[in-house]
Amino acid sequence: MVKHARVVAFISILCGPLAGQAQTSGNDVSVESVDAPILDGPAASSRSLEEGVVNSPSKLKPAPESEFRMEELGQDARGKTTERRWRVMPFGRVRITLDDNIFISNTLRESDLVTAIAPGIAAGWGDYTSEVNLLTDTEQYLNATPDQDEPQSYIFGRYNPNAVLFAENSDINALEHDALVAGRWVGRRMLVGFRLGYQKLANATIDVGDRVNREITTARLNTQYSLSEKTSIELNLLGTINKFPSQLSWEEIVTESWLNYRLFPKTQVAMGMRLGTLEVDGSDRQFYEQLLTRVAYNASSKLAVSADGGLEWRQYGSAGDDRLFGVFSLGAQYAPFDGTNLSLRAFRRNSATVSLENETVTGTGVYARVTQRFLQRLRFLLEGGYETGNYTANPGGFSVGRVDNIYSVRSAVSLQVTRFLTAEASYQFQKNDSTIDILTFYGNNVSLQMSFQF
Repeated sequence: MVKHARVVAFISILCGPLAGQAQTSGNDVSVESVDAPILDGPAASSRSLEEGVVNSPSKLKPAPESEFRMEELGQDARGKTTERRWRVMPFGRVRITLDDNIFISNTLRESDLVTAIAPGIAAGWGDYTSEVNLLTDTEQYLNATPDQDEPQSYIFGRYNPNAVLFAENSDINALEHDALVAGRWVGRRMLVGFRLGYQKLANATIDVGDRVNREITTARLNTQYSLSEKTSIELNLLGTINKFPSQLSWEEIVTESWLNYRLFPKTQVAMGMRLGTLEVDGSDRQFYEQLLTRVAYNASSKLAVSADGGLEWRQYGSAGDDRLFGVFSLGAQYAPFDGTNLSLRAFRRNSATVSLENETVTGTGVYARVTQRFLQRLRFLLEGGYETGNYTANPGGFSVGRVDNIYSVRSAVSLQVTRFLTAEASYQFQKNDSTIDILTFYGNNVSLQMSFQF
């Protein structure tokens, strides 16, 4: 259950945002945001809508009629068997970070000591533990293995504010918010999931090249119906609103449909279509269509691979000049030994930019991660990657010729002090080598974190 949900979130069409993390435009590099991914790429219309809501179709089978029996058992984040029931889950973390470039600037490098205090609470029914992003980064990925259990039903709400306090730059102190309501129902042949999220953030974004305030609202609906033991269909919907007070805001609506077929016991293939519309301030409304093929291969309990790719046709309102793009995503995860995880992901996708009018970003990247657990309590993580962002002018627009080359490396070690308390120390290096000199930067940060989950 818990393991399955995390694997799916990784090997979905794209891996990215953590539970409740809405799509954002540009790379988030803030270390103080509540759930800000360290190595996430720009928002992309080619992202899977099933991420974090609907489990991989490769394992959806007709479920028992009585899915909601209170005596059913589940597992919590640490593998302990628990009775499925209504429950309240307090959680939180305190992180102290020494950052040598808080504004990700090339000309105004300024260091500061940043304290982030993020208490939170979740309440709901069922085994929703994996959907509440409570653990340290090393625990998150070490607990995710390619085991493919049956999807489970749940419904819950989560809220966690995040107070970000700067020792030397108190004028940019911020109070961030992250709220989520999500649920999933598993019937005999049908699975339905929904997710409503809201975030108010104030962190650094590579697309802008500075710290920016923004509000992100997302709504997702995912459905899947099993026609037979080998065939299933999916219909997924996503709406996203990104509001930037000082930058370009944008809205996107996407529909996605798939026809899945189990070709072999361990291999599933699918044909899909994605239709979307994107509206960015100062630009013509864009429409796009994607024709996609997907292959999922679960070789064993230790290995899972998923890949999809296809063509995207994009239209630019009254400007004409339709364009054709190639898009793809790849995810692989391998657990050769107990406590060891290797993962890889790669992608190519188009997304909105909030810093330049009438331009689109084509992002291509690859990221890898290695995690290792020792003596059940000590955990190590090493991850890194490379991504290029190619900014091109839309028809009727003017191109500034911007190309970003982003490099990231991060290492972490965590210790499970008690069943409820975990300590973590981490180091991150990030660099953007941009053709626009003012956007070129590099930064280092060292963090100490204490997190708790009851």
